[in-house]
Amino acid sequence: MRDLAELNLNSPQARMKPTAKDFKKFEQEFEVILPTEYCQLLEFSNGGSLEIDSFVAKEGNPECSWSVNHFYHIAAEKGWDDLFTATRRFRARADVNTVPIAEDGGGNIIFLNYRHSTPTVCIWVHDEPKTIIKVASSFEAFIDSLQQNPDYI
Repeated sequence: MRDLAELNLNSPQARMKPTAKDFKKFEQEFEVILPTEYCQLLEFSNGGSLEIDSFVAKEGNPECSWSVNHFYHIAAEKGWDDLFTATRRFRARADVNTVPIAEDGGGNIIFLNYRHSTPTVCIWVHDEPKTIIKVASSFEAFIDSLQQNPDYI
């Protein structure tokens, strides 16, 4: 996986680094095993926005790019953008085999899809009913595919 410092992640200073106990609690509650690379991102910067944020979905229109607005964080104190709350909220609308990890600027959800032995990364396009597009074959592949938004160069 690429060096996470390349992404220029900006996380609020007040957020504590997640502990092994935080990850275990999440995994037990939602009956998943988070990818090691995703845990590394949360340990590096517990959620937040990033500068190197754009990607093209593996499936779908190759001319259509997306951008990560922010990654959810994992925290003992629950809020609107923490991983626990986001997962409960998303699973109520989607599938129990999912874990939302981020949102784009339009409110579309980027999530881990656990229907495969290695969770894939997909995006749920909220304004097109039931539209789910595969983004990457793994979280590591997703991070490696991120690039600077050409509109900001």
